[in-house]
Amino acid sequence: MRDGVVDPYSLTRFAIQTSVLLTRFGEVIAGSKSEIALVEEIRRVVEDIVGSNAVIESVPVRSWYEEYCFVECGHIRIRCALQPPLKGGDVEAQATVIRSEDVLSKRLEDVSNKIAIVTMPRDVDDIGLISRKLISMGVQGIIFVDRVDGLRRIVVVNEHVPLYGQTSAPQIPIVVVSRSVFPVLRNAERIRISARGVDREGIGYNVLVYGGGKEKNVLYISAHHDHWFHGYTDNIVGVGIAIALLSVLLKRVKSLDVVFASFTAEEGFPQQLSPFYWSVGSRYHVRTNAERILDNVVAVLNFDAIYRPPIKLACGGLEALAIGYMVSNDRVELDKIIFDSFSFSSLGVPTITFHSFEEILDSGIYHSTLDTHNLHVLEGIAETISMALRVIKILSERQELLHKDVCEVASRLLALRQIEAPIPLEVIKSITRALMIIERDSLLKTCGVRRVINRLLFSHYITKQFYEELNVREQSGFMPWNVGITEVPLGREYGSEDEVLEKLYSVAVSLDIVTDAYMLFSLQ
Repeated sequence: MRDGVVDPYSLTRFAIQTSVLLTRFGEVIAGSKSEIALVEEIRRVVEDIVGSNAVIESVPVRSWYEEYCFVECGHIRIRCALQPPLKGGDVEAQATVIRSEDVLSKRLEDVSNKIAIVTMPRDVDDIGLISRKLISMGVQGIIFVDRVDGLRRIVVVNEHVPLYGQTSAPQIPIVVVSRSVFPVLRNAERIRISARGVDREGIGYNVLVYGGGKEKNVLYISAHHDHWFHGYTDNIVGVGIAIALLSVLLKRVKSLDVVFASFTAEEGFPQQLSPFYWSVGSRYHVRTNAERILDNVVAVLNFDAIYRPPIKLACGGLEALAIGYMVSNDRVELDKIIFDSFSFSSLGVPTITFHSFEEILDSGIYHSTLDTHNLHVLEGIAETISMALRVIKILSERQELLHKDVCEVASRLLALRQIEAPIPLEVIKSITRALMIIERDSLLKTCGVRRVINRLLFSHYITKQFYEELNVREQSGFMPWNVGITEVPLGREYGSEDEVLEKLYSVAVSLDIVTDAYMLFSLQ
């Protein structure tokens, strides 16, 4: 890059060394004593790099921890993992073994007043959907048998759809046991679950380092530090990569004003429990710094769930997509609501999250005791740092030349949207007018217009299958509004073509207002 030569191999080694250093604090839950210890260590490391004080931002959270968790059958006591944010319980009942794929069918026998022993679904986040279905059938407790020889934590709340608002945790114990104990449980007639979790209001901590202080052309380098169990790939490695990049950006990239952010409570929870319970620290930071972020931040590079190649680039906004396609065309996807980047991209700020989430999920280590520093992550870290440096090079050298790439990406997405589901010509006209402004003027001048376009044209949603099938997740789309979807976390449902048209026309009106205001301002 123009401002200095960077050796990606030394950065990779530094990232690994830093990550291993940060693993000694064990499970780090937002608002816990272990988080305070980890935050102090992160602060010490980054202050050694920057030579100035880091800022600690206090975030109101609901802190949860497990006191104990055991499953007993006969004279055998088995260690289990209580699922957050449950308070647990002490129940004993007849046991029944159930396949996870049968829970949503009509083939189940009567399970009321029993303890259900359930095989782990392919997508472990489906624990929540399966649990809610079984609770509605009257079970007294649920034991998920993992597909790996380890324990796991998956959040279970009483609302399935991630919406703003309030919810509560189930009142029965829901636990996970290792695959190796299944033969013992399968032959047991009666089982006892004894588990206790504690939750309380607390304070989590974001760690922030502000670079040159110019407050213009700001680039965020971010990750989250809270994690279940050892949390090496999710997300100690992400923090290590962010610190490694900080070590060179402040010294060698003078054209960007760098902000380092290590966020709390990405795994949860807000003080008032919500169905959209994650990314609490980043949402708090964005909410309390919204004006500065909207005016000055050119991009956010977020690092989460880094394991092994292929590393994906989850891009929020037209500018991020344009850069992503330059770096690695076949690795680009739209931003996901599950990442801290959503806190920024939902405001229209360009974001790229580097991740290998699907690899972690498929490998079985996601949120489990197997996610330790013994995993081979060298190739994943090296690839992440290499791609991140290419993104930074583009931002530092080509930023003012990106407006044509942005328009090209938007035109391509608009054409694909027309093929899938044609939209009214009036809407296309409004989008085209806005893109003409971007193509004509510099990115610096059209920042506000692009923020609005990103907010208006990209959305996250679920389909009806989200309630009815396993292995269905939240999705992201460019103008995805069609009959049968629900926008999340806003909760607006589209049940008819008229509602879809109403949404499209509202987007057109908003774009017309923005473009007219920009034209009037530019004439003054």
